Amino acid sequence: FTFAGNGSRDSDSDYAGGEIITYDGASFVNDTGGSTVAVGNDDLTNQGTGTIAVNGAATLNGIGTLTNTSTSLDAVNVATGATLGATTLTTSAGTVDIDGTLSGALDNATGGTVELAGTVTGAVTNAADLDVTTGASLGSLDNNTGGDADLDGTVQIGGTVTNAAALDINTGVTTVTGTTTTETGGTTTIATGATLAGATVHTGGTVDVEGTLGEREPADADLLRDVGGGHELRLGHDQQRLGYDDHQHERSERQRRDDHHGEHLRRHGHDRRDGGHAAHDGWHGRRHGRPDPRSGE
Repeated sequence: FTFAGNGSRDSDSDYAGGEIITYDGASFVNDTGGSTVAVGNDDLTNQGTGTIAVNGAATLNGIGTLTNTSTSLDAVNVATGATLGATTLTTSAGTVDIDGTLSGALDNATGGTVELAGTVTGAVTNAADLDVTTGASLGSLDNNTGGDADLDGTVQIGGTVTNAAALDINTGVTTVTGTTTTETGGTTTIATGATLAGATVHTGGTVDVEGTLGEREPADADLLRDVGGGHELRLGHDQQRLGYDDHQHERSERQRRDDHHGEHLRRHGHDRRDGGHAAHDGWHGRRHGRPDPRSGE
């Protein structure tokens, strides 16, 4: 099937409710003028070596669950400027390439490969090979056991990140609006020159920092919490920032100690403005029968 303008696709039989449309071949939605092909709330299955492509500025939407088991290297392809609308896109084979927008959630199960340089408005769940490159935007990321997530360039994640497998920030800046949590079994690696910006919670596994961690400091949040209980944090020798200024922290400590010392002097009659010597001399002189030099005696 090839659509070159507005259209609809609906599976309508004697059975009520959403039904499944199955592809074994190629389905193209081609248009540069912004046309829409609507699916009547049906589920789609792309299998065999089937291909679903949304090109130009076209939109294919109204899909319930889009299930991909096609082994094709272009199993599902959403071009720059195009939109694929589905409640959930689930893939377990072949390659899904999103350069445009997936309006919905993405579940990359074992056996699948996803190449993402566009936008996924919903949650991204990964248990296979996920390659995220510059310009990408995700609703959230849950990298489960078996997942290998590589992030390169400028990447924005609007929610939280949870990692229980391999999460690699290779280049550029990945900004996470929520928290990034490394769980037991997970390894989060920030390579030399790369940045993971956002709050970090460490509940297990390993966080390996060779680049920059925590460039963006959220309000009322520690950038690195709960490191302990046998968990591991590795800091490399390139550059590490934990989201606060170490020198400012040291200045605050010195000020706290100075304030405490000043209070001690005041309690014992010392005047810090003259070094405490005048008050001390008066007290010491009276104690030994000599006059107070400040009293005129």
